[in-house]
Amino acid sequence: MTPTAPDRPQPLFRRIRRAWADAPAVVQVLAVAAIYFGFLTLIDFAGGKRSASRCSSVPASRSCSAR
Repeated sequence: MTPTAPDRPQPLFRRIRRAWADAPAVVQVLAVAAIYFGFLTLIDFAGGKRSASRCSSVPASRSCSAR
């Protein structure tokens, strides 16, 4: 019987690309969503507390958007 394994191991990029192509669509969607969520979280953390604390000193009677 002839061996079915390749003569030499495939490069890592080719193995990852092949695994991505063979993965079910739901796995691909979840992976892209996780990367997108991580990217947006990184952007949020890089912005510091500026966006969260901008309205913290505004009294409850005034709207933050009125500033």
